[in-house]
Amino acid sequence: MDARRGKRGRPEGRGDTTGGPEERRRPEGRGDAIGEPRRRERPEGHRPASGGFELLEHTADVGVRAWGANLPELFRAAARGLFEVIAGTESVRPAREHVVDLVADSVPDLLHGWLEELNALHQIQRELYVEFEVVLAGLRLRARVRGEPIDPARHDLRTEVKAITWHDFELREVEGGWEARVLLDI
Repeated sequence: MDARRGKRGRPEGRGDTTGGPEERRRPEGRGDAIGEPRRRERPEGHRPASGGFELLEHTADVGVRAWGANLPELFRAAARGLFEVIAGTESVRPAREHVVDLVADSVPDLLHGWLEELNALHQIQRELYVEFEVVLAGLRLRARVRGEPIDPARHDLRTEVKAITWHDFELREVEGGWEARVLLDI
């Protein structure tokens, strides 16, 4: 382990949340600015009781902002956002099931580890996932994920996610639930 980094490679001294606005500029050929939503599952300023996500542009990465009325809902929404970056999920069927069991030192570590585990499972099994049943008990996560093998003829494959980063990672309790921001290295 690098002496400058703490558990799971996160820089020492980094709290559970980080912040700071990103430099905003218009990408070549794009109408939206970095940090602005590309896809929304909710109207701006509206926080529904059910979970959701939106994808964010970032200089060299893609961001996912997820929310939910509770932590399991937030974890499901973040997982849906991850797979929306990897491939369009409309045509993915819940044909196969895997169980994911994780323990972490903190809730942010658990969310980060959950997304890392899903990305690794996707890459190793060559599958896409569309359903996520998440149960949290303290700092332990147990989930059932359902999906199917990748079929380039049927699935809208978009990009490979190389890693779930700690850069600008944020998890916080908000009025009516929880919200997270995660950047994906693509």
